[in-house]
Amino acid sequence: MVLKPALPRRIAAAALAACLALTACSSDGASEGSTPSGTSSGASSSSGSVDATLAKVPATQVGATDITFKSAAQKVRATYPRFAKARNLSMAVEVIKGRMQRESWHHDASDVTITSQVIASSDAVVGVLMTNTSTIGGKKQTIPATVWYSTAAKQSYSSPALVKADQWATLTTALQEAGKDHSLDAGKIATATKATSAPYGNGPALGFDHSGDLLATFGSGVLSDNPVTLVVKSERVKGMLTTFGTQAQKASMKPSTFTGTTSQPVDKSLTSTDASTRPSTAVGPDCRVLHCVAVTYDDGPSDMTPQLLDTIKKFKVSITFFQMGDSIKAFPKTAQQVAAVGMEIGNHTVTHPNLPAKTPDRIRRELEHNSQLIKEFTGATPLLFRPPYGAHNDTVDKVAKDNGMAIMQWQIDSEDWKNRNPDTTYTNVMTALPYTAPIILEHDIQKASIEAAPRIYKDLIAKGKTLVSVSEMSVNTGGYQAGHAYCNGTVKEQSGYNCKG
Repeated sequence: MVLKPALPRRIAAAALAACLALTACSSDGASEGSTPSGTSSGASSSSGSVDATLAKVPATQVGATDITFKSAAQKVRATYPRFAKARNLSMAVEVIKGRMQRESWHHDASDVTITSQVIASSDAVVGVLMTNTSTIGGKKQTIPATVWYSTAAKQSYSSPALVKADQWATLTTALQEAGKDHSLDAGKIATATKATSAPYGNGPALGFDHSGDLLATFGSGVLSDNPVTLVVKSERVKGMLTTFGTQAQKASMKPSTFTGTTSQPVDKSLTSTDASTRPSTAVGPDCRVLHCVAVTYDDGPSDMTPQLLDTIKKFKVSITFFQMGDSIKAFPKTAQQVAAVGMEIGNHTVTHPNLPAKTPDRIRRELEHNSQLIKEFTGATPLLFRPPYGAHNDTVDKVAKDNGMAIMQWQIDSEDWKNRNPDTTYTNVMTALPYTAPIILEHDIQKASIEAAPRIYKDLIAKGKTLVSVSEMSVNTGGYQAGHAYCNGTVKEQSGYNCKG
């Protein structure tokens, strides 16, 4: 494709990227130094004057509430939105937040601060910027990521969904031109632009300013030591955008109220899993094309959970823990540690009863009290619930639905609680290999599972499996709905023990 002569180009290097990180403090209200949507920041740096910042939309306009997680011991703080009318977007935001925390943990980062900002809103689209700022080896690091939600598809996407697949090379060229006059390496720009979207890769966070210009922000260490934002003028980017991308641009320029419904049709280009011409549009691992496995642990935390976390860190995997209230009260610091390092946490009742045998009032107390216990150290009630013994009935399902939780069962049972043997536990887990998106049940109160974990993780990875959290398994295929039961990811039809979702 022959490009038209380049229009005036602008680049915002360290100063703008730092500004974006600082202004993305919260999706609720303006933070110190932030710029309201529709105005210019006037920020400047050695790269010259800058007049572009991502749009900023009040949380109330999208029906979002802010959640704050704090862990003084691990020096982690995260503020992020939950959306009353977009469950999949709430899941996607939490998936990204968890990945940011895990990456910081893997690098032994300190002073980890994850912030959020709604950057677009309309009946058709919601956009969210998330920024992870931490200190690694004495140096401040900033990693931005954007996630985009389509109301019509009821699905969240990463940045590449904004740009047509056959226009990604054109976008790359435009970004290279934007960086040329500022001594940025064109080869590095091309490599980073092809990469998986942050925080799962070094790909840029894409969004729009109030004028409709496209901003591409690359994290620390990708193009330079500092974060870098490149800007492509709206006139030039117009032909590059998908229908969804055009909706997102309009929702950034003139934000309107998000209602959770729209008359806009689904942009069919979003259903593609082809990543040959542009990076994947998936949020995190795309379990439609990868062989994903979700390993889960029940009944903890316990005195053995820290040992398990050491193994998880070594193999850099994502795990879901269904925690029990009595265990949380016995090991509160460990419960918070699990959350601080970015593991997913679900509800497993307070006392582990056989729920169908209990009164409706007891069922409600078990679920709601445990959700509140989890909220006390995570900042949020969980979106996932696992009934003890996998036993549930219509009453249990209704209480779970009333509390916004999907019912997570399993397809593979390690039976660690019965065999008490690491080798047998390993053998049982590895029966998951032929299945599509299986959920595996283990317990972090069982020594057999703790001891088997290194071998399980190593061999699952060696067999080509991608170990993901329960939510990562499902987020790119609609997510789990409150009150429904699942034995595996939503990439396939449900089958397994006591599932009807």
